[in-house]
Amino acid sequence: MKNRSEKISLNKSNTNDVIKVLGNPHTKSIDDENLWFYFDRKLSGGSIANFGDLNLLENNVLVLNFDKYGILTQKEFFSKEDM
Repeated sequence: MKNRSEKISLNKSNTNDVIKVLGNPHTKSIDDENLWFYFDRKLSGGSIANFGDLNLLENNVLVLNFDKYGILTQKEFFSKEDM
């Protein structure tokens, strides 16, 4: 997701550009329709000793904020290490 998010630019990309690159947002803020969230999680199977427990490899969140005209004004990327 980080590579794809680099294809969108602040103050240039609009909501349609973002949907073309990232698809529809996974969720939008309840209070603000212009605040979009994208989630990317990758898991791996655990060892036989752990009886199928899953290991979290990646847990990324991309937060996008648009102005009232649909232009991207803020972009924040959070990885597993940031949380």
